[in-house]
Amino acid sequence: MFSILWKRITDLHQPSHILKSLLLSEYLLIHGDDRFVRDMRTKKNVVKRLTGYKFYRNHEDVGGEVRNQARTVLELLVNEDALEKMRKDRDSGVANTKADRYERSYGNQLKLNDEYSESSQLDSPQQKPLRLKEPSMSFNNSSLDSPTGFGGFISLHNALRTERANR
Repeated sequence: MFSILWKRITDLHQPSHILKSLLLSEYLLIHGDDRFVRDMRTKKNVVKRLTGYKFYRNHEDVGGEVRNQARTVLELLVNEDALEKMRKDRDSGVANTKADRYERSYGNQLKLNDEYSESSQLDSPQQKPLRLKEPSMSFNNSSLDSPTGFGGFISLHNALRTERANR
């Protein structure tokens, strides 16, 4: 998995690949295994170079988000105390990432029966809950199949893509 992620981070002609890989790297640095943290620290110089990344489309620099996310990931890699605190906070239930803060503030939780709960006051009655289909691919590793594992991320991503295509 790390080799594929790293291939995407170094795909300099696709800023969206780099950005998504850096976002996933930030999440895995906080929530992932210690081995991932060690592997990322060995590649910290590449992440540092991405803080100056520039990509032009129609004579316009579109690499700003990549630079900002690279700075965020680099800060986690360089500041060991801050990363360790975030990893400890993760275990105690404190919101660390933008996704965690959004999830806790908005209140929607994905139930095991694949529909959103009605806990949020912000949902309008006209909205239909997003129904997720079973993933079409199977994994041998049980941690990948769990809703919180990487396989859950993939199946959620695929379900959202299918939902958008059906609109």
